[in-house]
Amino acid sequence: MNVFLLREPLYRAFESGEGLAPLVRRMLGVSLLCALAYGAVLGGQLGGWQVFSSPVKLPLILLGTGVLCSAALYVLLALAGERLRWLQVIALALCSVSASAVAMAALLPIAAFWTFAFGQDRQVTTWVHTGAFFVAGAVGARFCLQAAGHLFRERRVLRVMLAYMLLYGLVAQQMAWIFRPHFHATTVFMRPLDSGGSALQALAETLFRRLR
Repeated sequence: MNVFLLREPLYRAFESGEGLAPLVRRMLGVSLLCALAYGAVLGGQLGGWQVFSSPVKLPLILLGTGVLCSAALYVLLALAGERLRWLQVIALALCSVSASAVAMAALLPIAAFWTFAFGQDRQVTTWVHTGAFFVAGAVGARFCLQAAGHLFRERRVLRVMLAYMLLYGLVAQQMAWIFRPHFHATTVFMRPLDSGGSALQALAETLFRRLR
């Protein structure tokens, strides 16, 4: 199932208000299946409890971020003068989620190959999958902004959408930090909430160690 085939039907559904609910369900299904597949392959390569926890974590991070940020999108659009229905807001938020999920699935064979090739090198494995998540996120953001550009003509609304995508990215990286998809075998499901730090800090420290 290719989420990018939903582009024109989604635009027509936004304009007419008809047939949006089935498209939302379809995007949810695509997002869930792609995230499950990525988590299952990642967990299978790592072994241990990750076989069971990784297929749960990836959908939780991807869809959980969308749920958390949909209310913010509704408020931001209302402040910009666009009073959309909740279903329209959810569909717009899912544009990013579903496109990112499809991109993750497309990158999965490459990421799995490099993970297998480098064996137990945890840092390389971390960078490979982090890079795949970053590329998938960029694809999702572009798809969402393209949909917003078709729906909204005023520049202030497009600037609001850009701000929303930045907010979404920050929330997604912190969700990944808390429910971290571990790149080594462990029984820990999530990071303790009082452990401090952030994903950006961890990435900067890892990059600094590699460049030393």
